[in-house]
Amino acid sequence: MKKNSSLLKIIPTKLEASPVIHVASNGASEFMTNISSSLVSMLFNLQLLKYLGKNGVVTYGVLMYAQFIFVAIYFGYTVGISSILITVICRFSSPYLAQLFVGYSKDLLEITVKAFSLYCFTFLFFGLNTMTSAYFTALNNGKISACISFVRTLLFQTTCILVLPQLFGSDGIWLSTACAEILALPISIYFLITRKDEYRY
Repeated sequence: MKKNSSLLKIIPTKLEASPVIHVASNGASEFMTNISSSLVSMLFNLQLLKYLGKNGVVTYGVLMYAQFIFVAIYFGYTVGISSILITVICRFSSPYLAQLFVGYSKDLLEITVKAFSLYCFTFLFFGLNTMTSAYFTALNNGKISACISFVRTLLFQTTCILVLPQLFGSDGIWLSTACAEILALPISIYFLITRKDEYRY
C-alpha cells in the first residue's frame, strides 16, 4: 500500500466548540441582514398601510420582485461600475416593469412607477456597502462585517422608514432604503481605509 506523502491526512478528531463559535460569529453579518430585512419589511408594510393603504403594500411587493432582477445583475456582472448603469436602467424601465406586474390597475400602476423612480437611487450606493460587508466576512473579520450590516440595515433603515415619511409623506418610504445606504457608505469607506495595511489590499 502506497504511503501518503501529502500534508493532508485523514485522522480521528473530536468536536471543538471554539472553531464552531468562530465560524458562527464570522457569519453574524448575514444573520443580521436576514433578521433586519424581516423587521424592515414589516415596518415598510405598516408605513405603507398608513400612508397609501393596500395599494402601497402591493407596490412594495412589486419593488421587491423587481429588485431581485437588479441584484442578480449586480452579483453576476460587476459591483464596481454597474451601479450607475443599473440605476438608469431601473429608472427608465420602471413603467414597463410596473406594467408587467400591476398593469391591470391604473391606480396601482401610477403608484408603482413613482415608487420605482425614487427607490432606484438605492442601487447607486447598495453595491459598495454589500461588497464591503461580504469582503470582511471573506477576510474572517465577522465583527466589521456585522457592524456594517447592522448599521445599514437595522439601525439606519429602520430609522429612515420611521422618520422620512413624517417629512416627505409616502415618498419618504421609497427613499428610506437609499438614505440608509448613503448613511452607511462613510462607515464602509472608513473600514476599507483603516484596515488597508492590516490586510494589505
